Amino acid sequence: MKQDIFINVTPEELKALVKDAVKEATQEKTDKELMSRTYSINGTAKLLNRSFETIKKMIQSGKLPTIDNGKRITAHAINNYLKEGN
Repeated sequence: MKQDIFINVTPEELKALVKDAVKEATQEKTDKELMSRTYSINGTAKLLNRSFETIKKMIQSGKLPTIDNGKRITAHAINNYLKEGN
């Protein structure tokens, strides 16, 4: 059974609610895309302008988490690494 709900909000409050909802939906989509895109160690090295050996050391030290038995790095992991200011 469908039930209608009515609330009183100012135009500014409505604008803020819509803006927050769009931002949240966009972030969820971005997070899913970042989790599904992966790079090889070589691809990550090229992307970050680092050597293969440096990326391997970053993986071994835990600075850059991997998937697929240490062979792939998600775009999400790279993004987090960059956000940390490294």
